Amino acid sequence: MNAPGRNFIKVTGILWIIFGAIGLLTGLFIADLASAGGKVNIPGMEQLTGSIGLLAFLMIIGSIVEIIIGIFGIYHCNNREKANLILTIATCYIIYLILLIILYKAVFSFFSMTSLISFLFPILYIVGAKKNAE
Repeated sequence: MNAPGRNFIKVTGILWIIFGAIGLLTGLFIADLASAGGKVNIPGMEQLTGSIGLLAFLMIIGSIVEIIIGIFGIYHCNNREKANLILTIATCYIIYLILLIILYKAVFSFFSMTSLISFLFPILYIVGAKKNAE
């Protein structure tokens, strides 16, 4: 059975796995910095000195979730019965991203417009799920 939104979900799932793996490696690198005393000598990141462990934890957890969502999407991209579940997962991830942006602003006192790019993958998941639900 061919699902019309399978390409949106499959390609997004592959990208989610790739970027989740990159984020996981970055989170592990930041955790290593935190274990080395939290001294950050990276230009523009001096304000993270006190909260670098929290940043590493959030990056690692978020990256693992992204990898799981990507695998789930690839596995179920052609299954029309899972369209509502994929839609729910993408919606929950958007809510998670909003909460994460609020937390970053509150704890780290900065906001980057590039954070809005994070909404691209769940939006593509929603488009694919809507096409599969038709």
